[in-house]
Amino acid sequence: MGTGKSTVGKILAEKIKLPFYDTDAIVTSELKISIGEIFKSQGEDIFREYERAVLDDLLAYSTPGVIALGGGALVDDSIRHRVRESGILIAFFAEPYQIIDRLNQSQIESLLIMSGKSVELAQDREIVLRAISELIQKRQIIYDDYDFSISTGERQISDIIDEIIKKMEFLLAY
Repeated sequence: MGTGKSTVGKILAEKIKLPFYDTDAIVTSELKISIGEIFKSQGEDIFREYERAVLDDLLAYSTPGVIALGGGALVDDSIRHRVRESGILIAFFAEPYQIIDRLNQSQIESLLIMSGKSVELAQDREIVLRAISELIQKRQIIYDDYDFSISTGERQISDIIDEIIKKMEFLLAY
């Protein structure tokens, strides 16, 4: 959330001439409700079920593509294993202060719900920054299992894309 996976993923897909799929966008399009609203009204577990169903459909396709998938989905070992078998798994990361500036209100509220905090705290920047840091720290062992990581902090998208392509070429060569 807020690391640039949707923006970078779309441009990467265009550059390497593959279709782009954003699981968050597919879920919200199908349900006609924001992720924040899903988290508030139905909870994170229900959102993860929707996300898993979308991912199952995408992985069932025989054509390759670029999939933007939130880090929370990959907490599930079976999903992470299936994604790794299907392609290259890249972790995007940025500093919490960079992430918070990229999030809208609904995303901040979802983040607080994932962190077990009240959405009423969404206006408290320090609490939100702490929640982002805690979530990154909690998931770090999972991110370390990805094929590689990319810093999306204060970088140009073209530089990020070039780095991804070079690392992908290296991995595919072996």
